[in-house]
Amino acid sequence: MFVFISFYIFLCQSFFLRFLGSWLGKHGLIFLISFNSIVLFLFNNYYFITYLSNGFIPKIIEIDFGLWFIAGTLHVTWLFLFDPLSIFMGLLVCLISIFVHFYSINYMNYDPYFIRFISYLSLFTAFMLLMVISGNFILFFFGWEGIGLCSYLLISFWSTRVQAIKAAFKALLVNRIGDFFFLLGVSFLIKQFKSCDFDVIFSLIPYYYDFNFLFMNYKVHFLSFLAFCFSIAAIGKSAQLGLHIWLPDAMEGPTPVSALIHAATMVTAGIYFLLRLMPILICTKIILLILMLLGGLTAFFSALISTVQFDIKKIIAYSTCSQLGYMFVAIGLAQPQLAFYHLINHAFFKALLFLVAGSIIHSLNGEQDIRKMGGLLGIFPIQYICFLIASLSMIGFFFFSGFYSKELIISVAYISSETTAVLLVYWFIVLTTFLTAAYSFRLIYNVFFGTYRGYYPNFLFLHIKLLSYQKYIFGILCIFSILSGYFLKSFFSNSFFFDYVLPTTFNQTNTEFVIPVLIKWIPIFFSFIGFFIIFFFIKIYSALPGRFNFMYKFLIEKFFFDSILNFVIGITSLRLARILFLTFDKGLLEIFGPTGCYFILKQFSINLVLLYRQEKWSLQLFYFLLISIIFLNSMFYLFCY
Repeated sequence: MFVFISFYIFLCQSFFLRFLGSWLGKHGLIFLISFNSIVLFLFNNYYFITYLSNGFIPKIIEIDFGLWFIAGTLHVTWLFLFDPLSIFMGLLVCLISIFVHFYSINYMNYDPYFIRFISYLSLFTAFMLLMVISGNFILFFFGWEGIGLCSYLLISFWSTRVQAIKAAFKALLVNRIGDFFFLLGVSFLIKQFKSCDFDVIFSLIPYYYDFNFLFMNYKVHFLSFLAFCFSIAAIGKSAQLGLHIWLPDAMEGPTPVSALIHAATMVTAGIYFLLRLMPILICTKIILLILMLLGGLTAFFSALISTVQFDIKKIIAYSTCSQLGYMFVAIGLAQPQLAFYHLINHAFFKALLFLVAGSIIHSLNGEQDIRKMGGLLGIFPIQYICFLIASLSMIGFFFFSGFYSKELIISVAYISSETTAVLLVYWFIVLTTFLTAAYSFRLIYNVFFGTYRGYYPNFLFLHIKLLSYQKYIFGILCIFSILSGYFLKSFFSNSFFFDYVLPTTFNQTNTEFVIPVLIKWIPIFFSFIGFFIIFFFIKIYSALPGRFNFMYKFLIEKFFFDSILNFVIGITSLRLARILFLTFDKGLLEIFGPTGCYFILKQFSINLVLLYRQEKWSLQLFYFLLISIIFLNSMFYLFCY
């Protein structure tokens, strides 16, 4: 029930601020946010301690608030589902959202539309919580579309910036691809099962293992078709390779938006959707293999792109794509508990990275180019420590939270590498650890070390004062970034977290004794190589454009994904639209449609009037009778046939 209460509080807070926020004022707004956050934090701790005292026994609680609507034989209810997956995800979303709300108080304080911004943030969190606790696909889709709408509103919040508007439209349009496949899958699912409730559908899955249907005169495996449609939806929302192009451009919005999108809402929604659909995915080995390959490719290529980027927020954004690739690999290996484990760890260190980066950007009057930074270690010691902790956790350094989840995913990939595809994915994610260390320490070096290379007045008037609650937020996130992996390892490395869904599927092998020690050291060895390359050869990036011009251009242009998609989809669609407009809209439809009929009747009437004025009465009578016969025949055929 805690997640439902949190959803209700954030929803009421959003609507109250949107319509009565100007009357409340900034001080009243701060009080309201503080009060709601304290209430949610107390509920959070109470529920988590209660669940912990019961030994994390999985429970499923369904709350039905009655009928929503009826469509034929389909009865859709307000059904909410509370199981270990929704409870933990709801707690994570609430916790990160509280931190972002508090952080936004100072970051957006001088914005004239500050109250509207907080209202959008609250609505964003409310829709995410609605999606998390949904008990059927229709309610889930309602929350799914809600977070897409809120992401558009927040990315384009600074509407006077053209790039922000373009980025918001890009995010909206790219996600429409995934939403189309979501609706397609739900339509086929409702047609076959006559229900949209999770419990009903998942209980009937064993009876559809071998069920095929005809699609364009071809036999298609029904569960594979569903898994394919829902996987495309998750790929679009979680920004995997091919549909990832919206995520780096989404950095045009305010930094608190980026922290919330990357840590706990937008991009994690696709992962959560796949985790919820594991009973369907586990029946389709080919879809799991595709997800695994796509996750490995995304992790590697996103990390490769990050090594040459110069925008601090875009570097962190591509690192998000890379870390989400690890989660897709875990799902493809049929290890959903490891994907969820890494999702939780990733939420803490990614929120810390974005909030610290936002503090630095805010202090430098909006400067985001790392080539115009440097020498900030003595000015921002707290930000440096927090940024270093978050980076070490993302790299997977010893005893930081990211180490435990990434090490388990890589170990399971090695154990499962019986085929060439899995072995290829294993080496992709191992090489990603090398690239992650490289771009992380490159980022730290360019921001905090060396000499200041930016606009000198920004350096003279730095806003270096951190408010006390911001220090507390950074401190709490640092603690989670260090300790969450250790304390949750015994819980998520075992199989019982998903036993209530698939009792015999996810039996985790004890990797500590199966994998040789030298194999377990390979990812750590690659991380150290990446660190030493940056430490000793930091000037390689300044020499790269001259010596390896083609490779550098290939990486800085992000593998030309934007250019290819603009040409294949954008320009081709515009040319096709122009041809169709000139051929059909301005051609056939105007000639044979209402416009053509209008001009024909108009010309006929003009000619008839001229004829009536010029000819004798006998000819006038003849034409009148002829027109009357034609009209009567037309009416006869119209009413009789």
